[in-house]
Amino acid sequence: MPMNHPSPVTDFSCPPILAMDDDEIFQNIDGRMHGPMSGFIDKYFGRFQHTYQGSILELRKDERICGRYTVPSAAPLPNSFLPWFSDFATCELDSARGSWHTFSDNTVAEEKSACDYSVGFALHMPTSSVSGVKMQWDCAQVVGQFHPNDYLPYQDGLIQLCRSAHDVFISQPTRLFLHGL
Repeated sequence: MPMNHPSPVTDFSCPPILAMDDDEIFQNIDGRMHGPMSGFIDKYFGRFQHTYQGSILELRKDERICGRYTVPSAAPLPNSFLPWFSDFATCELDSARGSWHTFSDNTVAEEKSACDYSVGFALHMPTSSVSGVKMQWDCAQVVGQFHPNDYLPYQDGLIQLCRSAHDVFISQPTRLFLHGL
């Protein structure tokens, strides 16, 4: 049953579950982050065939069409990524299984000027189809961080991403893995 949401990308304030300092987060990363492993795509996504028809990407599995997506002609510029992402996320809102939410990292906002910002985002898949429900970490399926400027060192961005992941794992203690962007 499709879920209807008033807006697929919304701001939310989702405070950390358990405050951890940067050193604790950094130490917790060791040995716990992995890239795609051999067989991962086949195991979780099967063998998809894809074809381009103009600006449309068509995905097929077992000779059946399982998805059609509009492919942007060019990657969005960093300054226009969030509006592009919002438009992209609304393309197939009626058939979406969840909704994307964005949030800002207050610690970065306090330390940097207004033109330098960090935005986190999460794919929220609530267990009920009630729309307008506030984002909770226990419904997050994917977390990500976006930094449009080069002011943020890689390690700091990684720590912010891992802090969001930590909050998801605290809220979902039986969860085995999480996708990060």
